Amino acid sequence: MIGSRQGPSRPLVAMSDHYAEAVFSERGRCWRFVIKPGEGQPMHCPAPVTHKGRFKLRGGRWVAVWSCEGHLFGVIEPLPLPAAIGPGVPSWSPEG
Repeated sequence: MIGSRQGPSRPLVAMSDHYAEAVFSERGRCWRFVIKPGEGQPMHCPAPVTHKGRFKLRGGRWVAVWSCEGHLFGVIEPLPLPAAIGPGVPSWSPEG
């Protein structure tokens, strides 16, 4: 999504900046969905998570979100994690 209202795109291995305004809150996984150009199936952002912050839903409820470096826009009060975590990082664990 080049020049979207989210700001300049941050390509991640030829994937879109993010897919829709969906929020996914699971420890160790980036909160954004991405889609490969030419494919209609959104998927979880595969980049390692580097920050934890908050996101305010439309109804006013706050949720915790984890984000990769490329999807920090929209995360409120992002705090860097001591080390990158996520499915692509060997030391990742769901409890982490």
